[in-house]
Amino acid sequence: MTFDPVYERNKATDWRLLFGIPVTRNNAVRGAIVFGVSQKFVQDYMRATTMSDGIHALVDARGTLIASSENTFTVTKGSWLKTLPKPWSDLSLSTLFKTGSGLSSASEDFLLYRKLQSADLMLIEYVPARNLFLSVVGQFSPPFVAVWLLLGFLLWVTLLVVDQLLAGQMALSAQLRELARVDPLTNLANRRRLEADFGILTQGRYIDRRLSLLMIDIDHFKRVNDTWGHKAGDEVLKHLARVTSAAVRPQDLVARFGGEEFCILLPDMSLNEAAEIAERVRLAIAETVCLPPQTILPDSAPGREIRFTVSIGVAELVSDKCHDLEALVAVADRRLYAAKARGRNKVVADESIEVGSQRG
Repeated sequence: MTFDPVYERNKATDWRLLFGIPVTRNNAVRGAIVFGVSQKFVQDYMRATTMSDGIHALVDARGTLIASSENTFTVTKGSWLKTLPKPWSDLSLSTLFKTGSGLSSASEDFLLYRKLQSADLMLIEYVPARNLFLSVVGQFSPPFVAVWLLLGFLLWVTLLVVDQLLAGQMALSAQLRELARVDPLTNLANRRRLEADFGILTQGRYIDRRLSLLMIDIDHFKRVNDTWGHKAGDEVLKHLARVTSAAVRPQDLVARFGGEEFCILLPDMSLNEAAEIAERVRLAIAETVCLPPQTILPDSAPGREIRFTVSIGVAELVSDKCHDLEALVAVADRRLYAAKARGRNKVVADESIEVGSQRG
């Protein structure tokens, strides 16, 4: 089939599309079937079948506009592609004809093209991004949009609630983890926290660092409980925790080891330096008075003031050749009981040397 435009018929605007099919016999052309289609018919058809999101154009190999989906047909001088914005106006029409069909995009605009099989014509569709967006939006009915907005709002509320629940759960988990590492009576670290911090201080590159430990035990604590009552005994434990925490450095860890026994982990401190800290703690406790509330004291209590002392054993990881916390505690505990055996209210950092003296 061939095509030729007839540029003039009865009037200058009465264009027709002339198509012809050759009639052959014995491989010889015997004639042709020719028929014409009004250009206006093609123009109306393309306008009726094209959606509002783009522009359809039918052009020949020279780029001459044959018909389009626009309301009015305008004859173009030269290639119709030149009427499009860049970069489409710079396209080579011959390249499109060689390709046959395809889809190109640039600046979020689209150009679709397809060569007709039986004629040297090409159908081109130009879709600007703005038109495509408006077309998509136009497909949404108000109820559909309302449902999507509602779903989006519900999703946002759900995510907000889930986020708050997770945040609350994580905060609660953190609190529970902290409670599991804190002594509830004195608010000091417990043995689990002591073991964890010791592991951190001795792992990897810190394995050979100086690390001292003080083991502290209240002297005659049973007598305190028997004389002032167990509630007053709890007040004595809390008083010792406050005084001890105030006597050491921020990086030192004060922990309740169990019962009336406490310990202090002293990073980067030698045995002699730790013995000096232990003596400072011993003096601070011996010179203070615990005053429990009068309401918790039994009628038989000799008074409100409770004075008490402590015995302290000192050990150091490197100098005492300890390889773990258990060994370090064992050395400090042995020296603690050496202090008690020598009359209590004493500090012992070496079984052969006594630090501190008996008081009151």
